[in-house]
Amino acid sequence: MCYQRLPPGGKVLDIGCGSGFMTALLYEAVYSPKTYEEGKTVVVGIECEKELVELSRKNLMNNYGEAL
Repeated sequence: MCYQRLPPGGKVLDIGCGSGFMTALLYEAVYSPKTYEEGKTVVVGIECEKELVELSRKNLMNNYGEAL
C-alpha cells in the first residue's frame, strides 16, 4: 500500500477521514518518537459530516489521545 512508503516524521492530509481508521493507520506509518518530539509528525483528517467527525474524534481519542 502507498502508506508504507511514507517517511517517519511525514505530514499527511486525510480528506474524507470518515471513522478515522485510515487516519490512524497513516499516523502509525509516519510516527517515530524522535520526529513526534520535534513536532514534525503531523496527520490531519478532514470530514464534512458532523456525525463522522464525532465518531472519528471518539475513535482516535481512545487510542491516540496524547497526540490529538
